[in-house]
Amino acid sequence: MSVIVFQGNTQVEQFSPLDRGLAYGDGLFESILAVNGDLIWWPEHWQRLAIGAQRLGIDLPNEPMIYQAALQLAGIKRCVIKIILTRGVSGRGYAPSTGPASSIVSMHTAPNLLKAPIAIRWCQTPISQQPVLAGMKHLNRLENVLARSEWQDENYFEGLMCDLSGHVICATSANLFIYVNNHWLTPSLSNSGINGVARQWFLENVDNIGIQHISRQVVENADAVFLCNSVRGMMEVSHIEHVALAKNTVVSELNQYFLNCNPAFSTE
Repeated sequence: MSVIVFQGNTQVEQFSPLDRGLAYGDGLFESILAVNGDLIWWPEHWQRLAIGAQRLGIDLPNEPMIYQAALQLAGIKRCVIKIILTRGVSGRGYAPSTGPASSIVSMHTAPNLLKAPIAIRWCQTPISQQPVLAGMKHLNRLENVLARSEWQDENYFEGLMCDLSGHVICATSANLFIYVNNHWLTPSLSNSGINGVARQWFLENVDNIGIQHISRQVVENADAVFLCNSVRGMMEVSHIEHVALAKNTVVSELNQYFLNCNPAFSTE
């Protein structure tokens, strides 16, 4: 079994087609790297899920129950455990349901960790500005889907997305950091984007990081750029479209520090 489903704190046979997560994207999700039976950054993922559930008014399931289900699916493989939490089953209409929340825990093949810097591009699809939802990893990800569908060129690993005001927010599935004037910057997520678990690790463990609105021009003129997420870790950027970034030891030094603290992301 690669999927385990719960209604409230009770395991059930299958996910209901009447679930609000399917009908309205009324829920949240987490993608967790599992290595040798260890769920990487579990406390941080659960905390973010709990904060999002509180903001949306969704009942949080029993943590030990979900944790044991995740461990059961992960086994000793290197994989990704995905947790989806929805408001649960209801009839037609936007009015929130009063029944138990739904939880789906599933196991997926982990992508290969990157051994070389990546090239990225700019996306045309803008990301919306909605402070009520900003920071949460909610299920409404159509903007990211549309942005990722803009290219099939395998030379580009990721694409950067801007909001309607022209501020750079994120990549389609990663957070952004740039090095400018001898310090790191990451975009403000006060109106858009996901506050990634990996992003939060860097903010809590690396000095000299500022949070602010960042323009496309500032990104294109940065001394160094990297992306990060909780499945692939830290990803150095070598090119933004056809423009090569100069090699900067500040990235390799930071990456070594990251891997020393988080060996699950090492390719060795």
